[in-house]
Amino acid sequence: NNGEITMAGVSMLVEEATIQVNDVFLDAGSGVGNVLAQIALQTQAFRVVGIEIQRDLAARGMELIASKASRFPHLLKISVVAADIRNIAEGSDIVINADPDLKLAQPSSLISSATLLFCHDTVFEEDVVLAMRALCIKLPHLRLVVLTTRVCPRHRNTCRNSFCKRWKLLKTILVPMTYSSSLRDLHLYAAEPRWSMQ
Repeated sequence: NNGEITMAGVSMLVEEATIQVNDVFLDAGSGVGNVLAQIALQTQAFRVVGIEIQRDLAARGMELIASKASRFPHLLKISVVAADIRNIAEGSDIVINADPDLKLAQPSSLISSATLLFCHDTVFEEDVVLAMRALCIKLPHLRLVVLTTRVCPRHRNTCRNSFCKRWKLLKTILVPMTYSSSLRDLHLYAAEPRWSMQ
């Protein structure tokens, strides 16, 4: 796919994120699921969940994943939800599961159980970016948020930004993207200690 993080970039993210066996990795804007597949195959994550607004793209991604699952059983950890992040952030239950065989959990519980969230939000419209940040505040179990845009670039101790009350910029790493010959920023945010659920 054009406009996404490369396999090498995902590997760099995996190194930084310390994904563990009890983690639920959420990719907001998962497309056909390239990042999902790599996370499922390369880490010990318990579940790997994607949110994709384009229902046909989400369904195609699940078809591709299902077609390789017998050869790569770790792909069975993947679920994709066809939904609009704006609806999820507002608390709407308008989500459609793109995986018709999924019987383990409802889409809303898959999303709310996320412990790590990745979002290539550079490609999103402003209202979707704001909804994504609101979702980062609402999801109760998140311990790490990884975004391609920096939230609150002029942050200071007196900041009143809701995102900054829960999240602290841990580090920025440079990763390769498919749309650029130069490396791009990937911002890792850790939950402030008072928000940590662990």
